[in-house]
Parts: sequence; structure tokens; C-alpha cells
Amino acid sequence: MRNRWAILAVLFTVRLTMAFQFQSVAAVAPLLGTKFGVSLADIGILIGLYFTPGIALALPGGAIGQKFGDKATVTFALALMLIGELAMAASEQWGWQIAGRLVAGGGGVLLNQAPHMLDIFCQLAGLPVSLVGRVETRYHQIEVEDHAEAWLRFADGGSGYLCCSTNEPRPGETIEVVGETGKLLYRDHALECYTYPEGLATFAQQSTAVWGKPATERLTMPADETPADHADLMRNFARHILYQEPLRCDAASGLASLELANAITLSSYTGKEVSLPIDRAAYDELLQSLRDASTTVKTVVAEERVTDPQFLRR
Repeated sequence: MRNRWAILAVLFTVRLTMAFQFQSVAAVAPLLGTKFGVSLADIGILIGLYFTPGIALALPGGAIGQKFGDKATVTFALALMLIGELAMAASEQWGWQIAGRLVAGGGGVLLNQAPHMLDIFCQLAGLPVSLVGRVETRYHQIEVEDHAEAWLRFADGGSGYLCCSTNEPRPGETIEVVGETGKLLYRDHALECYTYPEGLATFAQQSTAVWGKPATERLTMPADETPADHADLMRNFARHILYQEPLRCDAASGLASLELANAITLSSYTGKEVSLPIDRAAYDELLQSLRDASTTVKTVVAEERVTDPQFLRR
């Protein structure tokens, strides 16, 4: 038991160190501006560079951990964070600040994993074999997209549609999975289940009624009181280590949603249907071309730190 508490203490320290390292540049921004003669925009870039290695490491991060082992991967990630921080602390040149930040961020990305709505979709439906996607920037004055959608094709012949937008307010988060004999409807954190006893294909082929509809039965789903916010996921992670509580979300589960998001982006910019897994070289080339063609200059209007109300417990 003592060893498990030691593991938990190490993981807590590592996560705390990562958060501290990420926020450290913003905390000393005035000192950096004076010492290196750089603007707030330059410091903003330096802050953002921390997660830039995620472009290359986020997808293979889980595979790296599986191949070399958790202990070796975490040790290597911590070493990268330390080397990057030492380079920034010892250097008197702005170029080395950027290099150190990138190296430290590479270690941070290997340690970071977050839940997302796409994860739930991938858990329920799995990854498609191909898709046609479109991303747009509709309302916000930002360089990245605020609306994405895709038409999906699955290996068993099924099809699907996905739409994600930061422009639409709640309520409305919906995932609907329809099968031959039933349907699951997830809407605003509530799950409904319907069954088609006869089967959709059988009804379509045998029904002679002009306006007939297949029989539908709604199943009563027991209320699930299990907490599901970020804090509870971290608590579950800790209890998995200490008491072997079943793990709700492992690091590898994030790979599917990331692959799906990358495929939608690649399809949108190429204007073609994309097969999964995607051509990683083509995606890297796309990202590089977007960086090279970028002319956007970010204007800081105001800075405000406010916790998302949905994560506040009352």
C-alpha cells in the first residue's frame, strides 16, 4: 500500500510541475519583456509554444508509452521538461528561450491527456473507415475553425454525420446511434434507449402499410449518479492506482478522437474523402503549409481568467 501512495505522490507532483511550468512564462512576462526586449505578442507566442510539440507527439504518445513502458516514458518526459527549463534559465538569448520552451513542451505533451465529447462518440461508434469533412471559421475573429462537420462511412456499411461548433449555446449536445434493432440517444448528459423488436430491415421489406411505422419500445434507463467531471476522472485515476478501481478513461482512448479530428481537417483542406488511419505525412505537410501561409496577427484586447461554470460544483 505504501508503494501505491508513493506512486500517487509522484504523479501528483509531476502534474503539478507541468501546470507550474506551463504558467511560469506568464508569471514573469514583465521581466522577460524587459530583459530580452520583446513584446507581449512575442511572450504570447512563447507561452503557446509549450504545446506545439503536441502536433507531432499527441497521436503517437500512447504508442510510445506502450512500446517503452510507462516508467521509461514518464522519466524521459520529465527529463525533457528539466532540460528545457534549464536551457531557458541559463540562456541570455531569446532564441534559446524558444528552443527551451519547445523541448520542455515535448515532455509536457507526453504527460498530458484530456477528455472530450469526441471521445464519447468514438467509444459508442468507433472510428469510421473514411470521411468527408469541412471546417470553417464563421463567427469568431480567430485563425482556427469554430465549426466542423463530417460525413462518416463505417466498415460495416453504416454511415454517420458529425457536427461540432463553438457558436451554438447549450442545450443541445447530442449523440445518436441507430442500429438494426434499436437506438441510443445521448443528449445533454442524459441517455435514452429505444428498441425496434421487428427490426428495421425486416419492417422495410415486409410491411404493406402505406403510412406504417416500425414498432418502437422505449426502455427505462436507471439514473446514473456516477460523477463525470474532470475532478472525478482524476479521482478515479488515483483510486485505480491505489485500489485497482476500474479505470474509466485511459491514455490510449484519446488517440481515436484525435485521429478523427485530424481526418476532418485534412479532408476539408484537400477537398477529398479521407481514409483512416490518415496519411500522416500528408497531414504534417498540410500543417506546415498553413503555418507558412499564416498572416494573422493576434491582437490582445483583454486578459481574463474565469473558470468555466460547468465545472463549478454548487
